[in-house]
Amino acid sequence: MANEQTVTGVNSQTVSDFNDQMVTGMNDQTLTGMKQTDGENLIQETILTCIGCPMGCLITVTRDQQQQLTITGEQCSRGKDYARTEMVRPTRTLTTLIAVPGSRTPLSVKTSQPVPREMINACLDAIHATRVQLPVERGAVLIENLLGTGSDVVATRTLKK
Repeated sequence: MANEQTVTGVNSQTVSDFNDQMVTGMNDQTLTGMKQTDGENLIQETILTCIGCPMGCLITVTRDQQQQLTITGEQCSRGKDYARTEMVRPTRTLTTLIAVPGSRTPLSVKTSQPVPREMINACLDAIHATRVQLPVERGAVLIENLLGTGSDVVATRTLKK
């Protein structure tokens, strides 16, 4: 039963709301299930823990057979945008470290814009394959248009020689 599973960020009341539904996916930020509404019409209902602001609202997104989304539960304007993006084309801002020859301190970098979630591993491989030479100034663009995503990779700290 869905209500016997523990999900970080999705409370027990929310999980118990999924009784009488087929739970199809679950992780620390989402709970997804299918339910029958009238006869043979199945709809997909997903509960997200919003990461758009510090409030961490539980947002319910319902997708009907025509792929129309209904979004409820958001407490601020960022919630609806986050939920729509997460259901249609999820993205993430990447932060990572690059080893720099001649420095014992790695260089911290981040993407200037979120990249598609399905490209995260390829983007990280491309970032980690980058060779950087000292000195590096904070804000320096190290990779332009990372793998065609439209996002640049930017240094987030200064490293001197």
